[in-house]
Amino acid sequence: MRINDPFPVNPDQIPVNLAVQAYNGCNCRCLMCAYKETHIHEKHEGMAFELFCKIIDELIDAGSLASVALSLQCEALLDKGLFQKIAYVKKQSATITCALSTNALLLTPDMLTKLTDCGLDHIGVSLNAVSTETFETVYGVPGFDVYSTHVQHLLENRPAHMSISFNAMLIKENIKELLPKKQKLFTAISEHGIPLTMGPIGNHCGSLSEYEKHVVLPHLQGSTRKGYCHDIFESVYILYNGDVIGCCSDFRRKHVLGSVKKDTVIDIWNSDRYAQRRQEMLHADLSGLDPCCQCSQARNIMQNRGDDE
Repeated sequence: MRINDPFPVNPDQIPVNLAVQAYNGCNCRCLMCAYKETHIHEKHEGMAFELFCKIIDELIDAGSLASVALSLQCEALLDKGLFQKIAYVKKQSATITCALSTNALLLTPDMLTKLTDCGLDHIGVSLNAVSTETFETVYGVPGFDVYSTHVQHLLENRPAHMSISFNAMLIKENIKELLPKKQKLFTAISEHGIPLTMGPIGNHCGSLSEYEKHVVLPHLQGSTRKGYCHDIFESVYILYNGDVIGCCSDFRRKHVLGSVKKDTVIDIWNSDRYAQRRQEMLHADLSGLDPCCQCSQARNIMQNRGDDE
């Protein structure tokens, strides 16, 4: 195995980032997301507030929690208990950053006001189309006019305490439209000084069956420029039902590490199974790990390491 630099991670550190599936559902069927293939097998409901509080309290007591994201494999704005959850985090610790990502179709002016009032610190907005036709193709639902209206309102009424970012996932169906960055939405985002990132899609640990049909620039996938996936060393991912998964892209729940309904978050994090997975990520041939063995980013990671030689 060839690695040029030492890994800048501590395999035994306590998780500092929490990603929670506030609601197990989404209102879109995006081409680049495995949700459109897995949602029919899932029960759609929000994480129980009591369970959410248990998770937050345990990580705060551990003294490590720095951020909470409420958008794990979901559209968080569908969660009827979302405002209560955000307010609880901010009440427990004003220093914890609370964030969510959204497709903006539900980000009405009233929704933005409520998110502001409960203390949300950051909104990340997907920007995967800038025309009606491409929007319907990529997102799998109509609504570009609604999307544009909500984004414009967000830009013009940005709360003073709240940061905003936009993220574009490049695929064959939108790359020619997005890369020039000449449309009105790009101009408005730039004028407001809002950061915009672009990047290729991954295959969601093999869960996205038509990945090869849509992917562009696969060598630029986020983790592939390193020799490992860093999230498993600093983040914990918890589904609406309390199951802990080791990867945010594991849509098919191939590697469940425990349940916070049965054990504490820290006990699961410190378990032999979780510790072994972190060590495997650092030192093992990822082609032998599930779900890593089916992950497009893992393939590129091993090429960077030289495992394929």
